[in-house]
Formats: sequence, structure tokens, C-alpha cells
Amino acid sequence: GAQERAAEKSEKPSPIAPVTLTTAQIADRATPSVVIVENFNGDGEKSGQGSGYVFSGDGIVITNYHVIRGAKSLSVRIPGQEPYRIDSVLGYEIDHDVAAVQLIGSSLPALLTETIEEPKVGDRVVAIGAPLGLESTVSEGIVSALRNAGTMHIIQTTASISPGSSGGPLLNEYGKVIGLTTSTVLNGQSINFVVSARHISGLLSRRQPISLEEMLSQTQVSQPLMSSTIMVPARSAMQLPFTVIGQQGAVLEGTYTITGGTGRDVSVRLVGAGGVMILNSGRVSGSGQIQRRLPKGSY
Repeated sequence: GAQERAAEKSEKPSPIAPVTLTTAQIADRATPSVVIVENFNGDGEKSGQGSGYVFSGDGIVITNYHVIRGAKSLSVRIPGQEPYRIDSVLGYEIDHDVAAVQLIGSSLPALLTETIEEPKVGDRVVAIGAPLGLESTVSEGIVSALRNAGTMHIIQTTASISPGSSGGPLLNEYGKVIGLTTSTVLNGQSINFVVSARHISGLLSRRQPISLEEMLSQTQVSQPLMSSTIMVPARSAMQLPFTVIGQQGAVLEGTYTITGGTGRDVSVRLVGAGGVMILNSGRVSGSGQIQRRLPKGSY
């Protein structure tokens, strides 16, 4: 009886251990699924660029929310294909910096799947993205630390992340996605942060498709400057410095009314970094209006 039970045990298949891959193998398998995401503002100008990856065969693409923030339209480019124009999102979460869009097309690349296993400090990882628009850029490193920022789970890694890499996948040594490359500490060495893949699952389970226009109205920030009277001495100037903080810039708009003074004329100028003149109204009598899209910076 004991021998029979031993034989039965030996016939049960043992679980198949996942196969570790070389960095070259991971890059070869994953690179066709990594995309470039371009952000276009209301003026049709390109205002930002990041990375993303194809999550599923029906064309779901995952990226960071900050990559699509403020977009009037998006362009998603798969290596070797014509760009896809996107004007809606499947969902976004500002707190976790994740977003999903959907491509409609038939020639989508191989999929990248997530892992349900949590990474461990010291694990080897590979990041793929398009830093500075250089598509299919691969870097490797290790998991340096696992951190929490509020409800956000963050993976700290030595794998290099540069502007334009944001939204690209971070893969473990089995070629599974464990997070989205998000940011780097500019003055630190090899200190880079990745949003955990668990937030991607959460986003997709609560998806709410909306247009980019709707997303803009939901996320638009208005910071009014209080109406005030400014006394400007003759042949003098008064400065009203302000800073645009958001990565996607802002629109400065408003009206001004001029009263009093000799000849009742005033010139209104908008000056950017380094004293560069952005707008010069010339002499205005009575009233004037400003509507100008401004990138991030001080004015």
C-alpha cells in the first residue's frame, strides 16, 4: 500500500518554474509592444511626449496619467506603424498616475502581461521606453527599494529613466510587467521611481471611457488673479511676476482697463525666462485683452 501511494505521488506533475530571461531576450520580446505617446494641446501643438505599452490584444495601451494630462488629442506610435490618433480615454487615476487608452486596429504587436507577484529588493529589472523620443531604449538595473506614498505603491530602481521614458514598462527577469516607469531624481544617481503594476489592474477594473475633452473639463485647474487697481507712475513700469507650475502649461487670459494718466496710454508686456518678450501690446488706450498659452515657467 505504501509503495502504491508513493507511485501516485510521483505521478503528480510538479509545478513548472518560471524561466528567467536574459536582458536581450526580454528586450526582444517586449520592445514591439512599447509605444510612444504624443500629447497635443488645444492649438494643435505638441506639448509633451512619453511612453506606454500594449496591454491586450484589443488594443488597450497603458501609460502614466501625467503623459496625457492636458491633451486635446493624443498620438500613439507603435514602432514601424503609422501613428494612431486618439481622442478618448478608457480611464485615468491622478493619485496613482496611471491611464489607459484604446487603439482600433488589426496589426497590434505581441502583448505584455503583468505579474501578480510582488518584486523583491535586489531583483533584476529591465526598463523600456523612448527617452527624449529615442524609441526602443532599453536599460537594466535592480529593485533598490519598495515604498508607499499615500495609497501609491512605488518601486525604486537603478534602471535608468529619462524624460520621455514615463509610462514605459518595467519588467522583471521573467519578462513580466511589474510597473510603469514614472520619474527620476535629477540630482541623485540611479534613483528612479516606478508605479506598481497593481495600480494598472485597479484602473482597468474601474474603467470609465470618456473623451479627452471631458477629461480636460474634469481636471482643468483655474487660478484666478484677483481684480485689482494698480497705480503706475508716468514713464515707469510695474512688474506682476507669476509662475506657471503645471507640466502641461496653462492659458493666461483676462482683460484690463486703463483710466487716468496723461494721454491715458499704457503698454502691457509679457516677458518669459531670460527676459524674452512673449507679448507686447503696444500702446493701449481704454482697455485690452490677453489670451496666451504659456509653457511651465516664470513670467
